[in-house]
Amino acid sequence: MANKTVVVWANCQGGPLTSALRDMHSEDFDVHWFMNYEFIKNGLELPAFMKTADIFLYQNYRPQELIMYDLDWISRNILPAHCQKVSFPTLHSITLQFCHDYQEPNNSKTQGPDLPHGAFFYGIKPLADYYVDLVKDSKTKEDRICRIPEAVSHALTDTFIPLADIEYHKKRSLDFLHEKSLQSNTRGIYDYIVDNYRSVRLWHNPYHPNGILLDELCRQVFEAIGLPYRPGPGFLSYLDNHLKDWVLPILPSVQAGIGLNAGTYCESKYHPEISTTEAYLSKYLQCLYV
Repeated sequence: MANKTVVVWANCQGGPLTSALRDMHSEDFDVHWFMNYEFIKNGLELPAFMKTADIFLYQNYRPQELIMYDLDWISRNILPAHCQKVSFPTLHSITLQFCHDYQEPNNSKTQGPDLPHGAFFYGIKPLADYYVDLVKDSKTKEDRICRIPEAVSHALTDTFIPLADIEYHKKRSLDFLHEKSLQSNTRGIYDYIVDNYRSVRLWHNPYHPNGILLDELCRQVFEAIGLPYRPGPGFLSYLDNHLKDWVLPILPSVQAGIGLNAGTYCESKYHPEISTTEAYLSKYLQCLYV
């Protein structure tokens, strides 16, 4: 009997799901992963595999003006009648464990052939604002460099991110996750996050869930399909490394505000010397604000 065709229609989260299916059920499925963002952004034709899909795994993104990419239209006009459709919520743009604006306007100035994503893709706006004000009267680069430790020290206090900001980002993130989860076939992911975000890190950065959360997402998708989920030794570590481009600091004030003990570990594959929150903050300011 021929293997069933699985189409994964998702961005970053699609990679771990694809790997999980190939790792645990390669004898049953041919799995094809397509990043929906790239297709929509570049106006590409829908993948031909959609027309023969037995299982369609997809992020439940919002309705699209260009009808070809609208999920309801795809379901009614492209997917076979027998196709099993399983949706899951996007887990990016979530500030639940960070509680600050991470968009970095200065990063675009550093993008180039050697740094296609710039020097620091994930900024920390409260720190940048504080540092800019701190050095507004500085006349020399040397003086601005000398003020970095002062700014970093301030950012490491337990009161740096106000409780009101923590509450705002908590509500924003959980409202989004609740809405998306209820519209998916993996509703339990919302409850899992609510039950665990105060006790363990679940995201490397606002765009990328870590191995713990990806493992739970894979488990719930497998359950929705009706497949056993039996990850082998080392698979959780693989999931954790899959989207580990930037491990953004969870600042002490945020950890104190939500009752989390996540430590000071940070990482960036673009800055291998970073291993702590202090190192991340210092490098960030030096690269973009000195």
